[in-house]
Amino acid sequence: MSRNQCFLIAVAGFLAISCGSGTGPDDPGTLKTDAVAKEVRATIDDSAFTATSVRGAFINGALSIFGTDGRRSVMITATNLASAGTYLLYTGNPYTALATIIDGNAGQFSTGYGGGGTLILTMATPEHIKGNFRFNAYTSVGSGRGKPVASVVDGVFDITRP
Repeated sequence: MSRNQCFLIAVAGFLAISCGSGTGPDDPGTLKTDAVAKEVRATIDDSAFTATSVRGAFINGALSIFGTDGRRSVMITATNLASAGTYLLYTGNPYTALATIIDGNAGQFSTGYGGGGTLILTMATPEHIKGNFRFNAYTSVGSGRGKPVASVVDGVFDITRP
């Protein structure tokens, strides 16, 4: 499977998990599936990032974490996870674990295009996901292909479901 195919599968998995059918408190008869987030934050290229909108889930071994501040977004996806533990973020790993940064000014960077990092899950249940992450991401287009262009350190997430 190519890197681009892995990335597209990861994005599709995130969208399937994060697009809940619930409409919230105005419709009490509808199952609410969106996560209620506490935090997703990190340092991206020496600049603080704190997400103002967060989604996340851990369902049947599939993990999806997404945070955005309106200009930059961080996304981490993985499959076949048994529980809490340490997982590597790079192309070809057995968990299809990838991390992506989308920057409205600089473009998109992913461990699916090269680079790598670590995801540490300290809590992994359908009701609560918590842990930390760090990774280097590469770009897929232009003259920077294969060149590390984004560094993420001190990443933290803590997401609970209602």
